[in-house]
Amino acid sequence: MHATILAYMFSLVELGRITVPFSPAHDNTLYVQEFVASLLRAAFPHLSDNQIKITVQGLFNLDQDIPAFKEHLRDFLVQIRVRHIGSLFYMQLFVATFCWLVYCINMAH
Repeated sequence: MHATILAYMFSLVELGRITVPFSPAHDNTLYVQEFVASLLRAAFPHLSDNQIKITVQGLFNLDQDIPAFKEHLRDFLVQIRVRHIGSLFYMQLFVATFCWLVYCINMAH
């Protein structure tokens, strides 16, 4: 269920359903991609920039295909050697992304 909600949040940004700009310098999709990439870099400094780029691109490319999105998340968790989808990292990423989106929306009003 968490993966479905996360995919939905990415799709809201990607489809332009959130019309309030998160940043004056970027469109919302680019801003969220950069934000998620920075979260992953901070949490997993041993990952290469290419690994992070592929992960973030997949989160957006697969947000309309929930089974593929979940598999992409699972593959990422395997890549960082986490064995359970319900891991602490997965929940932290979900909560951080959700809180960030809510914060940005509230700040814009």
